[in-house]
Amino acid sequence: MPVPIRYSVFTPAERAVINVYKSDYLNAATPEQRKQVAQSKVLPAIFNYWTEQGRDTSDIAIIYWMQNTWRSKTLGDAPPSSFKPKITELVWRTRKADVLAEIAVLLGLEAADTHSPGWFNKRMLAIRNIMDTMSTEEKAALEKERMRIAREGNPEEEKRRLAEKKSMKRMADIALANWLEMGLLTISFVTRTTPDGQLAIEVHDPIPNLLGVPASTFKDLYQAQINEVMRLILEYVKSVKGMFAGSAAPKKSAPTVHIDPSGFPKLPDLLDPSSKKLELERLFR
Repeated sequence: MPVPIRYSVFTPAERAVINVYKSDYLNAATPEQRKQVAQSKVLPAIFNYWTEQGRDTSDIAIIYWMQNTWRSKTLGDAPPSSFKPKITELVWRTRKADVLAEIAVLLGLEAADTHSPGWFNKRMLAIRNIMDTMSTEEKAALEKERMRIAREGNPEEEKRRLAEKKSMKRMADIALANWLEMGLLTISFVTRTTPDGQLAIEVHDPIPNLLGVPASTFKDLYQAQINEVMRLILEYVKSVKGMFAGSAAPKKSAPTVHIDPSGFPKLPDLLDPSSKKLELERLFR
């Protein structure tokens, strides 16, 4: 009978090698799939590392340790995990030049960039090829960076890019899930920073679509009131984000910021001609 192994039996470097595949193991839907992850990913990685280190591994019951250490609440019905960037996207973000060079090889080109015909279709294969050539230490460092981003969040530029691309679909998916699970109907006001640094606000009202009725949206029915709420939310978010950034509150009230139908701030109707350049920049930043 295998002897239970304490987590401390592995060194930090060994745990880093193993933990690269922890999410794959926990996300497997069946015991057979978990076994496949262990046999095809975890065991080759750790045994290769041990071989490099010259360690005797005859007494290490690694699969038994995984079964007793890596546990979700219910197999196949685990709650959604917290945010973690995909390993493949992290490779693309941190080693883009290497990935593009590999894409060039796959396409038979001297060089490739994101404008090269067919580059995107080869991107994932190129990333996998790069990962296959990474050392154990490089993979461990990549996983460490992934965990850091999971704790601290994406870089600001990446947040802006993803919000521009995915925010409304993400809100639609959440609204649908809440409706199907709990019958919740929501109208959401969402602020985000655009890629060029503007603070924008969007309204998401999926209620007519969820109920399958040809009704007007709440925003269409109450456009003036919604615009005022959007203005207040935008000013509130700007104020709170300013506090978060450590900026002092203005000594005098700024001109009222109005919102256009797309959710972007408009120039105030009246501006004090004596306003200083710094004050205007702070208002429209």
